[in-house]
Amino acid sequence: MSENEPVDGQNTALPGSGSVKPKKRRRSRKARWIVGVSIFFGAIVILIVASFVTAHFTSASSFCDSCHEMEPYYQSWQNSNHATAECRDCHIPPGTIPYIETKLGSFREIYVHFSSHPEAPLGVTRKIPNSSCVRCHTDLSVDFKLSTVTAVTFKHGGKHASIDCIRCHVRVVHRTVTPPVYQDPAEMSSCLQCHNGSIAPKECAVCHTAPHEKRGECGSCHDASGWGSAGENHPFALTGAHSTLTCTQCHLSKPGVELIAGTDMPKADSACNNCHEDKHGGLTDCGSCHTPTKWSNVDFKHPFELTDTHATLACSKCHVSKPGGEVVPGTQFPIPSPECVSCHGDNHGGLTDCTKCHTPAGWDKVDFTHPLKLIGTHATLACSKCHVSKPGGDVLPGTQFPAPTSTKCVGCHGDRHKGLTTCSNCHTPAGWKPANFTHPIVGDHGRATGISCVKCHPNGYGSHYCSCHGGNPPSD
Repeated sequence: MSENEPVDGQNTALPGSGSVKPKKRRRSRKARWIVGVSIFFGAIVILIVASFVTAHFTSASSFCDSCHEMEPYYQSWQNSNHATAECRDCHIPPGTIPYIETKLGSFREIYVHFSSHPEAPLGVTRKIPNSSCVRCHTDLSVDFKLSTVTAVTFKHGGKHASIDCIRCHVRVVHRTVTPPVYQDPAEMSSCLQCHNGSIAPKECAVCHTAPHEKRGECGSCHDASGWGSAGENHPFALTGAHSTLTCTQCHLSKPGVELIAGTDMPKADSACNNCHEDKHGGLTDCGSCHTPTKWSNVDFKHPFELTDTHATLACSKCHVSKPGGEVVPGTQFPIPSPECVSCHGDNHGGLTDCTKCHTPAGWDKVDFTHPLKLIGTHATLACSKCHVSKPGGDVLPGTQFPAPTSTKCVGCHGDRHKGLTTCSNCHTPAGWKPANFTHPIVGDHGRATGISCVKCHPNGYGSHYCSCHGGNPPSD
């Protein structure tokens, strides 16, 4: 080989020309690498920003209502006392990691929704952690009075501090969506879910303080339906209104009263009037009329039925004590007379068969028919206006009412027109005046002439005599 021939691979460029093409290729590769890295990191930034925007948007309570399967949850939340809190306040625990975990878990709900297999209730964060509750309920040191059958103070501290809030406060917001079923945490039935003897002690003394010395198991006398609901060991069954009473309402401390053995409870007399007193003048067999359901529910049969006004009267209104009067056997109630006049008195001069005219519906509701129809002014008169007592006068049979001397008008009104006794020819019961009387026309003898009636009727109005014309009647 000649020494002037080029060696393979050796640059044959002339001196001073430089290596231009390799430098351009290196710059091109570097630019492409920078652009690629920028696009990669830009995409990551965009993805992160979009994720945060999407996460924030899907955390709004209004977004929860965008799927039809969430409608019952959304409505129950709006109607609850937690409506001022956002869904995320309870369903997303505090902290960044729990927030991301919850959002990643929500992809399951997206699958459920678009696969047309919605489950109810939904599974997203169904278990609400205590950390979500204490965001708002910050002061748990306050003692709460529970509305159980007896007053119980509940403390959130102690052994209860390690229990999930939703163990007691289940479905506190979504009460209408089941399962699980809502239970009032203040009710004893809620407490017994844990205090069943296996999870937590079930002895009554854990929560309740007995008002007497220990007498064994509380269940031997009481049950969960009420502190006053005693079992078979009570001398008599406490039912109705008695079951709602506390022991001390019957077991009253009184001077000389003994205590029940092993307790500080005074013995109680089983007689009703020991608590209710003697309300009926010696009638102490209360069970013959009253029941424990309610004092006012009375099953009492009166010797005769008390209806209308009589049914509203107090017993003492009829059972009036009188000197020497007898009493109802076994009581201090005076025996009343069944006669109406014994209470109402004799108001009609001896007419004592009151039921012929009156009814128990009311004393003034009278069903009485007079022998002759009383109309007009007559209907307003007292009986004594017509039935006037006169020496030697007769009385109506079975009464002390004087018999009217006559059914004719003049019997009461007298003879006002000298023999004209058929009063109805001119007068009506509507009133003594005006009179309906038309004089026969006899010449020019009207009252306008000043001629007195007695000029023609000197011997009474039943006859006439022409004293001016010599005894002869004037001509027409």
